[in-house]
Amino acid sequence: MNRGTEPATRWYGLKPDITDRELTERACLAVLEVVRPRCEHITVDAYTDYQDSLPEPARAAQDELRARGALHRRRRDPGMGVELDPADPADWALLRAFVAWSIHVELDSAGATLATLHDCGRSISADLSSAEADRLGSTLAGALRVEPLVTRRRAGR
Repeated sequence: MNRGTEPATRWYGLKPDITDRELTERACLAVLEVVRPRCEHITVDAYTDYQDSLPEPARAAQDELRARGALHRRRRDPGMGVELDPADPADWALLRAFVAWSIHVELDSAGATLATLHDCGRSISADLSSAEADRLGSTLAGALRVEPLVTRRRAGR
């Protein structure tokens, strides 16, 4: 629900499909910067489909995320749903180092999802205002398009 003067938001995705790792990282970091001012909570899965080719900064971030998960969780799998605070510079640095490599990252605000970066950054969607979508599009110009995600209903319903 739109409150007061907050801009209306809509879900956007990035097109075409991202397959290049350098572009994936660029896209993930761009989305983080756009939603950062509204982000209140982050969860990261400290697993990747690229374990054998992780760059050292991502590997170190993954180790730290798993250590934090083991310390703060009583679950059997300390690598799933590791919680980060976007206001903490160390947490934000961990996120930036691992976001393009994680099997799933979710950024939330007031209990609502702001952005989902899934499948090691190959699938990205975000709840953006038109100004945020324009800013993201400018950042990624020439590489990816920022397009509204449309839910289509079958005719006659």
